[in-house]
Amino acid sequence: MEKVARIHPDKIVDKGLSDHESLQPVPVQLIGTTHYLKSARIMQQFASVMNDHENEKRYSLLAEELTTLIKAEFWDKPVEGPINRQTLFASLLYYDIIPEAELGAARDSLLQAVKNGPSGHFNTGIFGTKYILEALSRINEVNQVFDIVNSTKYPGWGYMIDRGATTIWETWQESDNTYSNCHPMFGSDT
Repeated sequence: MEKVARIHPDKIVDKGLSDHESLQPVPVQLIGTTHYLKSARIMQQFASVMNDHENEKRYSLLAEELTTLIKAEFWDKPVEGPINRQTLFASLLYYDIIPEAELGAARDSLLQAVKNGPSGHFNTGIFGTKYILEALSRINEVNQVFDIVNSTKYPGWGYMIDRGATTIWETWQESDNTYSNCHPMFGSDT
């Protein structure tokens, strides 16, 4: 946590993996800063368990600041340029960035992003896939999740199975030995 604070004094994490293998670009700042937020929340919990009230408050304040920054950058103003809107809205919902009064708009935006995806499927990467599954389940879209998970259209797990996969691939398309065809990419709990 100290290293991240030193490297990113403005609290926006702008270096890292982003949403690896997303079919559309995802800003590193979204993924990096939400991971920093998750870490701050974990550290707050650790401090609470250890009765370390000073650090509990410190990490609570950091989590609040990060939530505000992420909301300001990725919700309060229009996002310019190409971006994977599925990962965007799923991340904001997954990390509880959206105020309760605006949850309906965020849900609608996520559902529209899925509808606009290839074959009405996910186009998310390693992190966005977890977030979208969780976000859709939280907003009671479990039937939509079921349909996508069980579809054999591209991109998706059924598409992989239809092409003979017995393991999950690292990318939504079968690789020509550039990427792994045995990888927990879209099946791990990141």
